Amino acid sequence: MALGEGSRLLGSTATSVNALPDDHAGSASANGSNGFRIYLLTFLAAISGFMFGYDTGIISGAMLLIVKDLGFEHDTIKQELIVSITLVGCIVASIGSRDLTDRCGRRPSILVASFTFTIGAVIMWVARATQYPFYMLLVGRFIVGLGVGLASMVTPLYISEVAPSSIRGRLVTLNNVFITGGQFVACVVAGLLANYDYPHGWELMLGLSGVPAALQFCGMLFAIESPRWLAKHKSRASAIAALRRVRPGSDSTIAAEMDSILESIREEAQLQKTAFGFFDLFRSSSLRSILLIGVGLQAVQQLSGINTVMYYFGTIAVMAGWTNVSVAIWITAAVSFVGFLSNIVGMTQVERRGRRCLVLTSLVGVAVSLAVLGLAFYQLRATSPAARPAVLTECDFTNCYDCTEDEKCGYCGGLCVAGNQTAPANATLCPTNSSYQGQACTPDGFNWGFIALGATAVYLCFFQAGMGPAPWVINSEIFPLRAKAVGVATTTSVNWSCNLLIAFTFLDLCKAITTYGAFWLYGGVAVVGTVWFAFALPETRGKKLEEIEVLFVRDTSHSGPTGGVMAHSEKDPLLLDANN
Repeated sequence: MALGEGSRLLGSTATSVNALPDDHAGSASANGSNGFRIYLLTFLAAISGFMFGYDTGIISGAMLLIVKDLGFEHDTIKQELIVSITLVGCIVASIGSRDLTDRCGRRPSILVASFTFTIGAVIMWVARATQYPFYMLLVGRFIVGLGVGLASMVTPLYISEVAPSSIRGRLVTLNNVFITGGQFVACVVAGLLANYDYPHGWELMLGLSGVPAALQFCGMLFAIESPRWLAKHKSRASAIAALRRVRPGSDSTIAAEMDSILESIREEAQLQKTAFGFFDLFRSSSLRSILLIGVGLQAVQQLSGINTVMYYFGTIAVMAGWTNVSVAIWITAAVSFVGFLSNIVGMTQVERRGRRCLVLTSLVGVAVSLAVLGLAFYQLRATSPAARPAVLTECDFTNCYDCTEDEKCGYCGGLCVAGNQTAPANATLCPTNSSYQGQACTPDGFNWGFIALGATAVYLCFFQAGMGPAPWVINSEIFPLRAKAVGVATTTSVNWSCNLLIAFTFLDLCKAITTYGAFWLYGGVAVVGTVWFAFALPETRGKKLEEIEVLFVRDTSHSGPTGGVMAHSEKDPLLLDANN
């Protein structure tokens, strides 16, 4: 919307109180219907989270079949490409999503994301039937990443703008509940299809991801646009009409909310005479503080090790004694279900306890559980059976733990021999009646694998209840409307970049400082995050979106546990300009 059109739309906000037609009195039945609509709308938008969760959950199970079917069991580069190419797509989409969401709207952006994801799922489904299945699979994974990256940016934004402030945090958190729900469903699907058309079942596993995306596309065709976007880019009448469909309150309540939205847009119009770009985030101290908090939350979320813990869970299950692959998959499903339930707990507490409390409690639990997890891995190595290299082998490790850490080696009868995760390269290398261990070792004495299993479950409970959803909720709230699209796009791209960084560096990090050293390092990130956010993160619970930026205005007259960033005695000059 041009500024001239915006000034016509804004005019005097007092007139908006009388802009509601008299034939809509807000009856009890209409109120109940509107309350249902906001939850239905949130459900439709949050399918984006389910799509992302399913994709991240299914690829680990599908990969076991892909490497056998396409013949690259020992080619780690191809395996890493299949996983990481999706993250590259996520980064590209999150960086380029700002213009789409600002110019075209939140709802069309979700439609584009779900359509893109569906196309990617179809390509993955048919990849095996093409002449170059590996490269077609990469293309499909990249396109799916584009859909996930766009959806991860716009979905929390859309939900936060259509939700009432009293339940906004709960509804935005629902997106993350759907992520963990998608991961759980993916584990169940992987368990059910593990032996289906072996080893070709992976194409069905990946192709099924397009079903929820197609359902979301159809549902969002009938959804409303964000009232805030409509107020800024279309007309007051269309914004009021959208609010009426999702607000159970009276006409006067809707009018008051519209006045607040229009007032914030008027102030932003005074501040921003041209298009808001990335470097404009650094123009004022309040925006710099907001950006730093937003980026920090997303970085700490990824750098505290969530993906590496999930990556290692199969190994942890084997160490605890569940060596059967099918059993390990179902145990993974059970732990994913624990994460799903923890997300539901977080959703119920985000409005009661507040965002800040959830973040700090979550990080403390994450730090402690990672410390215990690292200790368990340390003890597993310390108590691992001794080993000696077999004749004519490059597997020259001196204990079972290090031997099975190498994907080209395995342990049997006190020897470290060449092999893979399931069998030795030459059966004659293993002593008679000895069992082969290719994934992990059963330690001598007390089995610290059970401690590692328990620490992983505790980690997921704390992470998914707090640091899983909280960064998305907070980032959807803290940026003012003029900076929301570019701000959320920036913080989302940081999330995916850190995710990619972890994916590319974890194995090398384990070689450099050991697996337990890596977990302790991630725990250290959680400790740093706890201290940082204890001083810098304000509470946004119950605040209207138009009120939240003021929390980041620096003022020496306020200090303490509210979490505001306070140092200077003067308010943000941009805010002062807006009030003059």
